[in-house]
Amino acid sequence: MEAIDNSTLEKLEEVILLNQGLWGYPDRAEENMNKAEEILQTLLLADPDNTIVLTSLGAVLCDRGLYDEALHHLKSAEKLGSGDRHLFENIGIVLMNKPAGKKAEALKYFEKAARLRTNALSITAWFDPQGH
Repeated sequence: MEAIDNSTLEKLEEVILLNQGLWGYPDRAEENMNKAEEILQTLLLADPDNTIVLTSLGAVLCDRGLYDEALHHLKSAEKLGSGDRHLFENIGIVLMNKPAGKKAEALKYFEKAARLRTNALSITAWFDPQGH
């Protein structure tokens, strides 16, 4: 696991709370996503190789429908060697949701994710498997 300073830890925990608040308070979803993205972009500027930040930013961007941008950050985390289940779930979700979805490739990422553990400080994008 990556070494995380207290300030970064507090900000990642805030992103988790903002993400959880998306589902209970739909009227605040846009506000929560904006704040989460702002926090994560700031963290990324300070530490561009932080795979937890890259994974969570990819999830937020995916939830906003910004699939290419999300995939860019998620693939960066993958190249940096992240073994976080959320990373591979998020890549699969992006691939399933892109207009030219790549279902077979997405399924490979979901299969890999199933063999990994989640990092408690990262988040995953929303996904409805029944919708595909």
